[in-house]
Amino acid sequence: IRVWQVENEPYDPSGPHSWALSSDWMQTEVEMVRSLDPKRKVLVSFWANETTKRGVYKEAIRQGDCIGLDIYPRVPTSFPKNIITPYSGPLDSWKKHQAICKQIQSLKKEVWITEIQAEPWEPGVLVADTGPTPSFPPERFQNHLTLASSLNPSVILFWGYEYWYTQKLCGNLSYWNTARSALKEICV
Repeated sequence: IRVWQVENEPYDPSGPHSWALSSDWMQTEVEMVRSLDPKRKVLVSFWANETTKRGVYKEAIRQGDCIGLDIYPRVPTSFPKNIITPYSGPLDSWKKHQAICKQIQSLKKEVWITEIQAEPWEPGVLVADTGPTPSFPPERFQNHLTLASSLNPSVILFWGYEYWYTQKLCGNLSYWNTARSALKEICV
């Protein structure tokens, strides 16, 4: 165990009621974890596609030793269907994300990419099948890795292994082989 992650995206509204945890609640949890294991760091993550829009990253920075960004460059939008592309990515530019990451690191805290999109996320589909996946064809893997690396994180975690593996079991090796090649480059 390297760090304790206290909640997952605690400040990001989710579920049928769009609930999020309060700063006070999170502070209580973080303090409890630190009292139980003062030797390990605490990680607090947030949905980085709306980093500055809601400002929750400031609470994550205040409470965590490691700050986790969950980044999905191509997710379904809620815009009308007559737009050219049904996908959007982070609202902030990569330069803005880089500046925030430098701010985190200047405070002697670690930046982690706790989720970088490495699987399709198609409009209206919970899990993409073996058909076309415009949100994340295999060739986007390297692009997303490059984007994540540009933030100079201590750790990069990919969201999508189960998808690559399921596709492999179905005879589609494109995701598996692309991921393996890209990971070999960074794990040298």
